[in-house]
Amino acid sequence: MATYEQANEVDEASPLYANQLPVLADLTPTTDSLQAKLKSLTRQYPVFASLHLHLDGAGAPRPCCLAVLSSLEATMSSFPDLTESLDWVSKTFKWGGHRCPFVCEANTHKEALDCGSRSCIAMTALRMSEPARKGSLRVAGVQMIRRCSRQEGNRWLKSFERAHGDTKWVSDDISFHQVVGLVNEKNEVMLWDFARMYLYPLDMNAEGALLAMRVGKVPSLPVDHPSFDHVVSEPLPLPHMLQFEGRQVPLGQWVTLLPPSMRVTGLKDITEFNPNVPHVPRPLPPRNDALVSCLNIPNRDELP
Repeated sequence: MATYEQANEVDEASPLYANQLPVLADLTPTTDSLQAKLKSLTRQYPVFASLHLHLDGAGAPRPCCLAVLSSLEATMSSFPDLTESLDWVSKTFKWGGHRCPFVCEANTHKEALDCGSRSCIAMTALRMSEPARKGSLRVAGVQMIRRCSRQEGNRWLKSFERAHGDTKWVSDDISFHQVVGLVNEKNEVMLWDFARMYLYPLDMNAEGALLAMRVGKVPSLPVDHPSFDHVVSEPLPLPHMLQFEGRQVPLGQWVTLLPPSMRVTGLKDITEFNPNVPHVPRPLPPRNDALVSCLNIPNRDELP
């Protein structure tokens, strides 16, 4: 049976609709165990993963971290549009089992970063992109709970055990994940996961289906150094309410996207903020350029 990842790899040029994701036969309908697993994973990670700077005795950033930030800034400034920035970040920072609390470590282990460290180094880089500097792009952190097959979950856990990584993020047939939220000037957010995107699910039993999410402020890097301007340490503010697939999503709160038959007590329901918004299928952009087009992010020549 094809997985979400394999479906995206078959033909990246063809639209993929959320209701065409493969349904996993071994996923059960609403049960108390599903609610318990969802609650457990949302509580397992109460704060967003973040990156820090190595500081010297005087509290100033060490050269190792400044060098990485300088390199990221130079690279981001060389790209004329957001698509090229996203493509470069996708190819440079790979997924794996390393959790790196410091910027320099994340760069050292860029071939195998866990989702938290990987999304944080990506957010740091994207905040230096031209659209972010000009205010047409803001970057947010996104925590999510999604469906996975038991076989895939077991494979992930064995891989992370070998790498001595975190193994608390998979619970049977659901998993925790942290990705990047790209926010345009209309306060519309799209969930970016290194060339993969997530939409409002139409089938809660589909592999990769988004069950719950929380959009939050980007953990900032406090850099007080003449080489960097304010965009490095002071990300643009986010509104208290964002638009996700035409629906209101409150900043900083876990919301469940489950249908009424699968409600989870203790998580706010997204329909509380959107009582009259129907489930409308949307094409899933399989490439970064399609995502940028959906967000209407201008390129360098179009920026003021």
